[in-house]
Order: sequence, then C-alpha cells, then structure tokens
Amino acid sequence: MITTDGLTTSSAVPNFKVKPWRSQTYRRFVGSLGCCVCGKPAVPHHHQEDGEGKMGGKVSDEKCVPLCHWHHTDLHNYGREMWKAWGKTPATVILLTQRAWTANHGTEPWK
Repeated sequence: MITTDGLTTSSAVPNFKVKPWRSQTYRRFVGSLGCCVCGKPAVPHHHQEDGEGKMGGKVSDEKCVPLCHWHHTDLHNYGREMWKAWGKTPATVILLTQRAWTANHGTEPWK
C-alpha cells in the first residue's frame, strides 16, 4: 500500500519465502549410500550454507549428505573445518549424492 507521503508500508511488501523441497524417499536414499567419509551406515545430514536455516527456516533435502553417527557428531561439535580434515567439500558430496539419485531414479525432483 502506498501512503500519502509516497512511501510503501511494510504490510504491502510481499513475503517471498520459499518452502524447502522435502522428500522422505530421497532422505532414505541418502542414508542408504553409507557415510561419505568412512563408508559406515549413514544418516542424512542437512548441510547449511551461510544464511540458510536462519530465523526458523529449514534447509532443502537436496542438500543432504550421508554421514555416519560419528562423523555427523564431529561436524556438529567441531564445525565446518571437519570437511577440510576429511579432504572433502560439501558441494562435491552433495553433487555426487544427487548424481547417484539421478542414476538410480532418472529424475531430479529438486529442480
């Protein structure tokens, strides 16, 4: 809404909040791949970039990476520096995980 002084009120600003993509099937698949560090049984870990997941927001399932309990715990306890210690980058692991899904299912539902 435009006020008499020509300024827009905050109530007129649309909310462009985009809901993250969610898929239980994809999360199960990610967990079935085995830990990306050691190969042990894994759980899907939602990787967050700076600015994601803030203010109660969720990170999309497309950014899940397979980590075993121990490596998942290390990542939470010691932070992103663990990726360097493991000799991996989250972006590479996410890409390889998505390629494995596409090879098995022939689709890219996160797009």
